[in-house]
Amino acid sequence: MRSSIRERVGQTIIIFLLALLCISVIYPFMYMLAVSLNVGSDAAKGGVYLWPREFTLYNYEVVLGNSVIQHAYLITISRTIIGTFVGLLITLLAAYGLSYRNLPFRKSLLGYVLITMLFSGGLIP
Repeated sequence: MRSSIRERVGQTIIIFLLALLCISVIYPFMYMLAVSLNVGSDAAKGGVYLWPREFTLYNYEVVLGNSVIQHAYLITISRTIIGTFVGLLITLLAAYGLSYRNLPFRKSLLGYVLITMLFSGGLIP
């Protein structure tokens, strides 16, 4: 099935816009990676955009060798694993309990659960 010229032009425009979107999303990450892999004094001069001029892993050695940052990463990873497991367990238990049709106050509990899922309180400062 052949597509018309109008459809081809439309698809070309869509592909071009999506390519621009992808570049605008990926570029900041590539820039951060290039600067982090460059020597600090050279990166301070500027001009590092996509590829480091003076490649080094010393920046990562300094950051990952710091015991305070290692401890922070340990806490972050532990909280993520424990929080995911506990959240999954609570959701599983609530779903199992709400699956019974004869559960007392089922509609009220289900409404409470659905409202809190749809309209979360967000981050409490």
